[in-house]
Amino acid sequence: MTRYKSCVCIWSVIALTVLLAGCRSSQQTAKPVGPDGAVTTSGLSARLSEVSASMHGWKSVKMPMSVKIESPVKASLGGTVVMQRGRGISMSLRFMGLVEVGTLTVTDDSITVIDKYHKLYLTESVSGFLDGLDFTVDNLQDILLGRSFVAGRAGFAPSSDLTLNKLSADTWSVTPPPFDARWDYSFVFDTFNLLKELVVSTAGQPKAVISYEEVETQTPSGPIAGKMTVAVSGRKPVRLSVSFKTGRAQWDSLSVELPAVPSGYRRIKPHMLASLLGDM
Repeated sequence: MTRYKSCVCIWSVIALTVLLAGCRSSQQTAKPVGPDGAVTTSGLSARLSEVSASMHGWKSVKMPMSVKIESPVKASLGGTVVMQRGRGISMSLRFMGLVEVGTLTVTDDSITVIDKYHKLYLTESVSGFLDGLDFTVDNLQDILLGRSFVAGRAGFAPSSDLTLNKLSADTWSVTPPPFDARWDYSFVFDTFNLLKELVVSTAGQPKAVISYEEVETQTPSGPIAGKMTVAVSGRKPVRLSVSFKTGRAQWDSLSVELPAVPSGYRRIKPHMLASLLGDM
């Protein structure tokens, strides 16, 4: 397989992983709560309130991004992401910074993936693509930026249906209500109340873990991650990392437009997109 074709397959992995499952960091300025910063059971509610208060509203953002795939193939891509809060996400990935190999656009009601190597495209409803999971565009944006969320809701405010747990002297977790009968998820925070992991489980077994690093605290959105690492278990495990150059981010001045599908492209279904991965 050529490196170019590998990059196109990588794009498909990213599209599926992001939908199923942000330069280097500044100093972490969040203040720990509790004696000497240690996590205590009695201090969890205060920590949750601090997390919620640190998450600011924003309108839009555009950032350069890079993607490194370790499994099921090895390669790297560059690109750009544009997000309009609660309305849309648009990703463009390029091989060696020159040739655009694919785009992914998510709006509040549809998902469009364009594979420019195979001249294929996919357009589906969000609910159909996500198999009925109660996800919003806000939720998908929060996954990319390293922000906690409650599926189907905008914002992350303390509420009685959030379960708080002390995991160790250095970590604690928030578990919202399950996605549905099949999937649970929880967020793991450190002593600075910064998000470390999003863990998605089924039948009590972790199936996907998204780890966040290089947190930038001084942004219009509040703390966001400069790097996310995705690990998905299964018959064909997926491991990839996405880095965002937050220092070059443009905030609150952009909108997401649905791309036009080039003429001559063939429409496919989600399972056909997944089958491309099996040909790698």
